[in-house]
Amino acid sequence: MKLDPAGEQALYRQLADGLRGQILSGELAPGQRLPSEPELAEEYNVARNTVRLALGLLRAEGLVHTGRGRGTFVAADPSAVPLREPASRLRPGRGENVTTDAFVTWMAERGRSGRMEISVERLSAPEEIASRLGLADDEDVIVRRRLQLVDERPSALADTWYRAQLVEGTEIARAGDVARGTDRVLAALGHEVVRRHDEIGARMPTPVEAQNLGIAGGVPVITRVRTGFDAQDEPVAVYVGVFPTDRHVLVYETRSNG
Repeated sequence: MKLDPAGEQALYRQLADGLRGQILSGELAPGQRLPSEPELAEEYNVARNTVRLALGLLRAEGLVHTGRGRGTFVAADPSAVPLREPASRLRPGRGENVTTDAFVTWMAERGRSGRMEISVERLSAPEEIASRLGLADDEDVIVRRRLQLVDERPSALADTWYRAQLVEGTEIARAGDVARGTDRVLAALGHEVVRRHDEIGARMPTPVEAQNLGIAGGVPVITRVRTGFDAQDEPVAVYVGVFPTDRHVLVYETRSNG
């Protein structure tokens, strides 16, 4: 691909056209990492700002996505995007010796690479979370924030909120995977989750969500708010998932009573 400084089109549009052609032809494969901005600037003898403008066009078209500190990648083929596990799916309990996160295992079963970036915070409960957990005004919560990645592409945001007084001192309150599963931790505390209530919605992403997920302009997100209840029907956990619609589909199976 050669750029023509004397051409009618601006250089950044010529570069975007060339990269677009490579993506659509398959020369740049879905999920492939593009050269860095300095590398592209050197290869095509243009300024880095020209490269940024070209990549910005491709991001707006949903052809590439950029993750902070990870680089720019060709968007995955929509037909190859894994289906998000439906809320109705019944999964067996995690065994005592399980050491791999369920999400990672679920991806591996489908031949995909899955991992999570996890952080944990203790803070005052936002009003909506406090209401769902039935907290007093002065109660703190612990939130486990997870960025789920599939084939190193940001796939979803998953935050789970707990009453701080209930889970402090447990694996839930520490960053990193909970090998035995958070449900087993809650069960050991005498609050086994026996019922879940899901609410599914759709909206545009917040700026922070769009940045963390590498969402192209105009792509909405599916939201799922799941509240877990114990045997006393007390809420013990609130999960909030955010899923870009360009890489997820919710699938539900129903059975007739006949």
